[in-house]
Amino acid sequence: MAARRVTVDAKEVRFTPKEFDLPRFLISNDGVALPHDRILQAVWEPDYGSEVQYLRVFIKQLRKKLEPDPGRRRYIFRMPVEGGL
Repeated sequence: MAARRVTVDAKEVRFTPKEFDLPRFLISNDGVALPHDRILQAVWEPDYGSEVQYLRVFIKQLRKKLEPDPGRRRYIFRMPVEGGL
């Protein structure tokens, strides 16, 4: 984490600063159900909160870079929430 480097199958994968900050925040909150606005405010800025499309775009970019088959999610997926969608 300190070096801000990501490798997949021993190959370095280039991330933008935000692409790195997003999974770092999610990993640091492993097991915690996080609402979109909290993620946006932590990764972007406190003024953000309703820009859910940002998350969709960045998660899609991360899946393309990390997942062996982005259509079959192995690393980045949404956990079902009890009583939710």
